[in-house]
Amino acid sequence: MASEQWSVVTELHVKTSKGLRKPDIVAANGAGRVGVIVTHEELVEKVAGILGLPNKDCVHATSCTISWRGVWSHSSYKELKTLIGLKESLFRAISVVVLRGSNMN
Repeated sequence: MASEQWSVVTELHVKTSKGLRKPDIVAANGAGRVGVIVTHEELVEKVAGILGLPNKDCVHATSCTISWRGVWSHSSYKELKTLIGLKESLFRAISVVVLRGSNMN
């Protein structure tokens, strides 16, 4: 993502009323778009504040859903490809990591 002009925030920890939350991916580009892989609404508001955005509408929240067999949810795949522009090679690489992890459990 960094090679595609996205700034990626790693290891972000956000304190919410529900406890400590850790979004999977927080990425922003120069056009003011921000993609957040998270489903908790309060976390979206907090991330907007941390990044200095005018409001939470600048943040797009989505999920990264992949099965233990490495199969991507169609809606996750489509949204991540459209919103962030993830490349096919990265989707395949993530599937391999998931498969390795499920094999080790």
